[in-house]
Amino acid sequence: MFVSIIAGMDRLRFDVRCYSLQGASSKEELRKDSYRLAFDAVCTRLVDLRNKSDRQKRDVMNAAEHHVVLDLDGYLPGGQPHLLSPRIAPVQATMIGFPATTGVPSVDFIVSDRISSPPEYSRDGRDSLYTERYLYLPHTFYMNDLLRVHPRAVERTLPPVKSGVSTMIEDSAYLFCAFHQNFKLTAAIITAWSKILKACPTSRLWLLEPKGRMESEVFGMMQKNGVDAKQLIWTRKMPLEEHVFAKARCDLFLDTPVFSAHTTALDVALSRTPILSLPGSTMASRISTAILMEALPSSAFVKSSVDEYVSTAVGFCAAAKREGGRQQEKQRIAVEVGNRIVADSSPFRTDERIEEFEHVISMAVEATLVSAEGALSARAHHFVAV
Repeated sequence: MFVSIIAGMDRLRFDVRCYSLQGASSKEELRKDSYRLAFDAVCTRLVDLRNKSDRQKRDVMNAAEHHVVLDLDGYLPGGQPHLLSPRIAPVQATMIGFPATTGVPSVDFIVSDRISSPPEYSRDGRDSLYTERYLYLPHTFYMNDLLRVHPRAVERTLPPVKSGVSTMIEDSAYLFCAFHQNFKLTAAIITAWSKILKACPTSRLWLLEPKGRMESEVFGMMQKNGVDAKQLIWTRKMPLEEHVFAKARCDLFLDTPVFSAHTTALDVALSRTPILSLPGSTMASRISTAILMEALPSSAFVKSSVDEYVSTAVGFCAAAKREGGRQQEKQRIAVEVGNRIVADSSPFRTDERIEEFEHVISMAVEATLVSAEGALSARAHHFVAV
């Protein structure tokens, strides 16, 4: 996503320098590192600091006298937000990679949107969860280029499923799906899914095959909850385009509440399959909701309690039966919900978000430069691109 933002930024106004802090070490490995190559192709200069000490990295970045430093990793593996303390730029912000606070006082902002990050949770909010203030984009901050990279993903004629579970998929009276990583699966959400499947005995739930013991753990919990083993479909990870096509075969995507779907939510939205979300207070739990609300401000698919979540899922399954089958109900929802998300397409049109990003960064810099002491004012404020 951010590669496309950098590629389209106004070079008369912005000089974008990228720093490689960790990753491949040999030239052969570097050629295989698609992300680094992608950044190298679009930024003014890519500076390789992978084999430098923290002090050396800071010295190089300090010498460049940047106006803005934007951290894209946070505490993801290899992330190094500690390099931003002490401060190495007048404006320091974090974005995209880590959906939570850095906890670093010298990181001024987190780039987000009002749905993913409600104002009350910012540094100056009444229920503060962050050490940062917000830089709000007018649309969801979470986006990608999938529509450009895989234009066939929006086709309604789907190729055969290659995962070996095609018969179970086609024979399902109603097909729920929940393609989530292991760490997102809690006992509470597995219990909720169990209630849904018990109330819809002819439905199936399509899951991403967990690693290690997780499959037996999930299976064991659902069996204890009275779920028939035949209602569960397991599949391994698939190539990206096939992954999107697979989601298009589902009737309803069941999101997870503590850590919602992020990139997967974009894949699901592009496939026109509706997402049932259960957002909490943290950014990590609200990104799928922001994607949904982009096109549907009063979305019937955003729930505030587990009971509502379960009853809504059961209701959609029952509606499919009443309306003459899952295909008719799927088509209705695709027209009313999925088509609006794809038609609006702001999460998938990063080229149209560039000016908004430039504007909000410029406002942050200007506010800093006019400060008497060259530092951000202590008063509560957020910047919003319009």
